[in-house]
Amino acid sequence: DAAHMGGVRIYNENDPGDVTGIAELSSSEVDSDARLRQAVDTLLDDESFPGSGAQNTGKINYYNTTMTATFNTGNVTTNATNQGAVNTGLVLSTYRHFPLYGANTLYIEMELSFSNAIPTNTTIDFGAFLRNTTQPYAPTDGVYLRYTQAGLAAVLNYATSETVSSVFPKSKTDPTPWLPVVNRKYQFIISISLREVSFWVN
Repeated sequence: DAAHMGGVRIYNENDPGDVTGIAELSSSEVDSDARLRQAVDTLLDDESFPGSGAQNTGKINYYNTTMTATFNTGNVTTNATNQGAVNTGLVLSTYRHFPLYGANTLYIEMELSFSNAIPTNTTIDFGAFLRNTTQPYAPTDGVYLRYTQAGLAAVLNYATSETVSSVFPKSKTDPTPWLPVVNRKYQFIISISLREVSFWVN
């Protein structure tokens, strides 16, 4: 009889309190047959640019104005000719679209490096979003990271209405903006559910 026995209730820690100052705990889910619910990762897409230096036109969508990309083995350089003039830009994307289902979480994982310090009046958006197909190729809906000279920030965009976070600090104890080291590769992860979004750097 569960009312007259000792027992342990298990909670999982989603956040030790880094975000709100209070630990976020959640209980595990058990079905009517006492089976613990488990989530199994499903790979929906992957592109590591292993090709011969050419665009994979069956998978990668590419629009540009003056600025050009080069497709190399293992990476893509987005501003191969170091364009710095106004009204230049480009966008790379996959043709794939990724759904959100109920309690599932969608993870977008990217590895990027920046070969130069970012110039004035330059914006780099990367993540999961729909976008215009003409300059300035601005996102019209989605969730993504934005890197400008001010630093790195998170963006939620609903039907062209953007909510932008403050720039990411270097650490909990150092409030100065986080800036990438030139030519160092970083891992960026965005986890998206119907209720919340989390952004990770390394």
